[in-house]
This record gives sequence, C-alpha cells and structure tokens, in this order.
Amino acid sequence: TARPVLPPSKAQIALGAKNIERGKALYAKNCSRCHGPWARSTGWLPDLRYSSREVHDAWESIVIGGAFKGKGMASFADRIDAADARAIQAFVLDRASAISSPGERLQAWANENICIPSAWVAD
Repeated sequence: TARPVLPPSKAQIALGAKNIERGKALYAKNCSRCHGPWARSTGWLPDLRYSSREVHDAWESIVIGGAFKGKGMASFADRIDAADARAIQAFVLDRASAISSPGERLQAWANENICIPSAWVAD
C-alpha cells in the first residue's frame, strides 16, 4: 500500500516541527494503545501511516466526530479538540513520510498479505 502524498488535499495541517512534536505527545497519550507506538501498527488495527487521502480528509470527523464508531474507532471529543486532532494528524503524516526500515517494510507487507488462522492464536 502506498503511503499518502503530503499533504492531503482538503486537510489544513501545519506540518511544522512544533506541531509535529505536539502531535507526537498527543498520539502517545491517546492513540498508541490501539494504533501502536510511533504510529507503527502491531497488525491488529490499521497502520495510520498508510491511511488513504479520504481518511485524512475526514480525519476530524473520524477522531472527534466518531464517524468510524461502527468500526470500533471511538470518538475522542471528550479528550481532544480540532487543533489537537490536526497535530496528531501532522505527526502521523510525518511518520508516513519517514524512511522506513527493511523490518517495517516487511511487517507492512506481511500485514497486507499473510492471513493467520484464528485457531493459531486462540485457545
């Protein structure tokens, strides 16, 4: 899966170092538990670095508005505001544009191409 082209078409994001650093702290506090540290998915939930342009365009409605509630993504409206959501998005976009290690590329390929039977991981 290709990484997003920076910046997404409709998102108004400040990709400056200060905003990215703020987003890093907010991501660690609010997002890393499910989406993995440093925006690297553990494979159970979406790897945000590979989010589509459409996801980035709808970022605020997903993160704050609960647009993906039916898919298990809760609204964070009680914890962050629109500026916080944009800072988190800036951090994710920064991570998406970073050069990944061979191990990360292999993990991304495996996440997309290998299916592990549930019987192997469940009792």
